[in-house]
Amino acid sequence: MADTAGHTRAAFERVRTIRSRMHEFADPSILHGGVFRWPLMRRPDVESMLDGVQRDPVEPRHWRWLYSELHRGAIAGAPVPSPAEIEARAARHRACGLMPVAIANIRYGTPCQAFADELSRFVRAGGSLPTPAPGSLEDKAAFFAAPLCKQEYHILRLLPERHDGLQMRYVVPSDLVIDNTGLTPREFEIDFDDGTGYRNVKLDEPVDVMYPSAGHRCIRVRLAGAGRHATGCRLAIAKQSAPIPDETWSLYSPITFQGVTATGYAYVFYGSGNTTLTNPLLMAEGFPGGYSINTLWNIFNEQNLAQDLLAQGYDLVLIGFDDGMTYVEANAGVVMAAVQYAINMTSSDTELVVGGASMGGLVARYALAYMETNNIPHQTSYYVSYDTPHLGASVPVGVQGFIQIVWLYTQDPSVEAPAALLNSNAAQEMLIYWVNGTTYTDITTGVSPLRANLSNNLSANGNFPKRPTLLGVSNGATDGSLNGTPASDYVLSAEGGIVASLALYVMTSPGLTATVYDDEGNKTTFPNAVCQLKLEFPGGGGTFVTVCGEGQQTPEYESAPGGTDTFFSTLGYELDNGGYPSTINYDSACFVPTISALSLSSLDVYSNDDLIGSVGDATSDLTAWIGSNNDKHVTITAQTAAWLLQQLPSKGSLRATTAPPTTRRVEQFG
Repeated sequence: MADTAGHTRAAFERVRTIRSRMHEFADPSILHGGVFRWPLMRRPDVESMLDGVQRDPVEPRHWRWLYSELHRGAIAGAPVPSPAEIEARAARHRACGLMPVAIANIRYGTPCQAFADELSRFVRAGGSLPTPAPGSLEDKAAFFAAPLCKQEYHILRLLPERHDGLQMRYVVPSDLVIDNTGLTPREFEIDFDDGTGYRNVKLDEPVDVMYPSAGHRCIRVRLAGAGRHATGCRLAIAKQSAPIPDETWSLYSPITFQGVTATGYAYVFYGSGNTTLTNPLLMAEGFPGGYSINTLWNIFNEQNLAQDLLAQGYDLVLIGFDDGMTYVEANAGVVMAAVQYAINMTSSDTELVVGGASMGGLVARYALAYMETNNIPHQTSYYVSYDTPHLGASVPVGVQGFIQIVWLYTQDPSVEAPAALLNSNAAQEMLIYWVNGTTYTDITTGVSPLRANLSNNLSANGNFPKRPTLLGVSNGATDGSLNGTPASDYVLSAEGGIVASLALYVMTSPGLTATVYDDEGNKTTFPNAVCQLKLEFPGGGGTFVTVCGEGQQTPEYESAPGGTDTFFSTLGYELDNGGYPSTINYDSACFVPTISALSLSSLDVYSNDDLIGSVGDATSDLTAWIGSNNDKHVTITAQTAAWLLQQLPSKGSLRATTAPPTTRRVEQFG
């Protein structure tokens, strides 16, 4: 990564100094409530909530963003718990079958105009940091509430926040009422948008609500008897799409990896005619895991695949991970636990089908290989991977660069989760290229050492299990057809801002030449740039320009055949919501290259010719496989569903299975 305008970078460092040092100067006589806020970059939706003028309902994620923003400005001793603690508290209530409603009533100080001007002068010219005095801060308050449903992500994309089922049991827990004003209310009035209007709700007392139909509901909260209204919050209510499971398993790994003993769960659906577990087919979820029963069912029942498997007599066991972001090797223990439990629950001659979608296929692969190496019976005749990154996955380095730069510089809550996902152990193990850094000025593009560690650990366990027939599906084309997103092109741009002006350009690999002018007008060019970010502070101080990926010739990953994801449109959507209007030239990019999903280990994911070429006669580690048409990642098409049903044996034939075939069968529909 390269940057320009050194004295401007110093100005931005002084902004960081303001944030860190302001807490040292603050005292209760100046900073009422113990929370200081002076953001460099502002989101209009969040600002309106803070200013108390928000009239349109927001979403639960906005509650989280705003709370994180205020917590960041809390001085030591302020009664504002960390966002992680808030999430932990909410999770405990959800585990009891409750939907927790979090309510924040937070008083904070923000610079008045004269003091803001002093801070701006310090940013531009340096010198002594202005000290707040009585009257230099404007006293404000934010009152906002939201039901904190569990958040689910697909790769980096936050899925729509929703509750599955028309029946809801709400609660306003006392440990999720965050108040630094001394008010400490014991009762609220809440309209759950079920047609009954406002009702009195006491702390820690559950309230049962039955909605007449699915749809978006607006939860509105006000202080009982005070008439003060919190910002309303939208929540999607969805009908339960998954059938009621016949069993639910809690899974505990029998192994520990790098100090992690993973846990998980499984939903079990009996096949047609079965009254107990008889013919188990186990499938593990993908990254980052933690999916609800509805989400898991919808993933595996596309094209009615799950229902067709049940109709054939298979008992479907859908495996989830409590922490899908930890090591693949650790979560392999969760799959091992499920396999061992399935064996114990069935007759001694029962053979299993075991696999997974995306990362789940990689976890299942490691689990079975580990069991074979350590002489642990797994009784598995068929292994199935669905668009699994056997040779690695690709998140556009330009997108990674933007997320890492903005997170390391601003700590903006809206990019906190994507940054955590990218930096997780599981992501580092799977990403072909990983963009990272310790500060926003030392961003680098390379290969995480955790990726090599996983490869070595797989090799130490035989790479793949040897006993089962190995079936694999790729969402990518096998004839070399590209996905329509061109290499070395501008795919996304955005400009805007309220306090700081931002201009962003994201380019596809292997990048373009970026031309940058410093504050003196000197020109510098950077080859192979994939992300260019320009920040300008108002009132002088020049500009700060960051270029990511310069000088590194990476293959044409975004264009390559493979399962795709909407990386660019997702980023553009978030920028639009944040007040930075975007232009999206291309929506998607390759996520799991075809040669990776089909484990064509004779080819090299770091070779452009291998990456974008036809599969041809390349050697696969799989017994039989099928490609597709560069569809979205883990999409089950009619053709791939039919192929899987054809490959798997019919009910009962898993017993006394003969040796798996050794010939490779290559197929592609399109």
